Amino acid sequence: GSMGAGKGLGALLEASGADEPSLRAAAVNALGRLGEGEASAAAITARLRDPDQAVRAAAQSAACRLAITLAHSGHEGMAESLLTRAVAAAEARGQRVSALVVATSIGCAESSGPYRAARAVDPGAVDESRRVAETYSGEGH
Repeated sequence: GSMGAGKGLGALLEASGADEPSLRAAAVNALGRLGEGEASAAAITARLRDPDQAVRAAAQSAACRLAITLAHSGHEGMAESLLTRAVAAAEARGQRVSALVVATSIGCAESSGPYRAARAVDPGAVDESRRVAETYSGEGH
């Protein structure tokens, strides 16, 4: 279930800015699973550019998970924006592909932000995400 915007979520938002990288990474992971709304999206977005690689990787995964939650609760624009930032901050093709597969799954058009961001830095990621999405949906060509 969702924690809502109560004490638990506030503590996670605070921990996402902690000095200790392992605490930031754990908080970001939890926000990806339990977060909701703009505050969670903003905290995850901030950690996409974290100085610590493990925190950045956690933020990539969390962005994908939270984007699905946001889209399914009627916040498609916020989800798309979060995925656009994840793609732009991604350090590896696999991260870009994962974010694009999520973008496809929540109905983002190929003209949307996540795809534009991917094409700007790694056009091959768009092609690869299409292949992955087709595999998952059972529509292999």
